Amino acid sequence: MKELTIEVTNNCANKCIHCSSCALFECDLQGLDEERGKSEQIFKLTKPEIIKILDENPGFDKVRFSGGEPFMHPILLELLKEAKRRGKYVEVLTSGNFYNRSEPLALISTARIFLDKIGISLYGGRKIHDTITRTEGSFDCLDETINRILAERIYFAFNFTAMSKNKDFLEEAFIYAQSKKSNYCNPGINFSRLINQGFASGERSLFLSEEQIDEIVVLSQKFSKQYDVPISFGCSFAKTSCCAGSGKRVFTYERKYFDCSSLKDANKDPSNLFLYKFLCQERW
Repeated sequence: MKELTIEVTNNCANKCIHCSSCALFECDLQGLDEERGKSEQIFKLTKPEIIKILDENPGFDKVRFSGGEPFMHPILLELLKEAKRRGKYVEVLTSGNFYNRSEPLALISTARIFLDKIGISLYGGRKIHDTITRTEGSFDCLDETINRILAERIYFAFNFTAMSKNKDFLEEAFIYAQSKKSNYCNPGINFSRLINQGFASGERSLFLSEEQIDEIVVLSQKFSKQYDVPISFGCSFAKTSCCAGSGKRVFTYERKYFDCSSLKDANKDPSNLFLYKFLCQERW
């Protein structure tokens, strides 16, 4: 299924140490927009821009709304509706944190008719999750949001970015995922590896070696059977060919197109690839 990812905003209540979008929390910003540099601005794509993007990419079966935190975009429901009106498989990628509280039940309830799936970032148990998001209470926000998603019977799954900080908390993620199993959904975990961009750029201590990546694969397969939690691997993890440019495309909140979200910083320093390799490395 061809995927078009649209970063609708860089506004987010979390401050994840690895955020590829360098997301900001608008409530933390001080002063007027014109007094701050571009790196301190909150961006929000407009409805006409989203319509234009959708019309420019009619061949993509799936549309993923990302961020930042897409649920913090003021007209997200209208954007979801535009994608669903075109017959797309619609997914939202969320942190579950809405201005340092759980996402409103009314918002989730209204969004459900336009959604096929919600992807939720999970980094392990409560302590390590809050450490990676650099936001105290973010795990509790996520947990309550998931309970609201369950109440609306929306299909969801977890996204786990593997790095040195959470490699030893893999089992906690499986235990938590199992605890959210219901009679309509057995939420799986999709694994991706850390990308050298955004807040993680140059942070060598965060990255795993190839041997550690292999260990994550073996352990996740073991825990998948033990806890009956489905797993999948992103193409940076799995031994499959890169589908950027053919199976993927991303439009960022800075209003730029890329073949894949993993390539957003590739033009800044393509030689800065250390300690890790990607099957799509030749594209960098």
